[in-house]
Amino acid sequence: VGITLPNGQMMLTGGINSSLTSIKAVAYTITVREEGLEVHEELSMLQSRYTHTMCYLNNYVYAMGGRYFGAGVAGVLSQCERFSLVSKTW
Repeated sequence: VGITLPNGQMMLTGGINSSLTSIKAVAYTITVREEGLEVHEELSMLQSRYTHTMCYLNNYVYAMGGRYFGAGVAGVLSQCERFSLVSKTW
């Protein structure tokens, strides 16, 4: 899932591989420069997730809900976590 931040950077988090066997907790910030993309790997999220949503508020990025392994309701996440753009921690 991706979000554009107020400073123009993008943040990408989580995901699932094409064979649907591995859910990721990765997080990246991406800066677009004339010479190309600058990708920075941030600390991984506390919970691996995909199909979540994200929003930005007051220097925090919130990753909300989504899915993890499990059929039906068992795979739905009800937790939220937030990433501080200042301290770079979840």
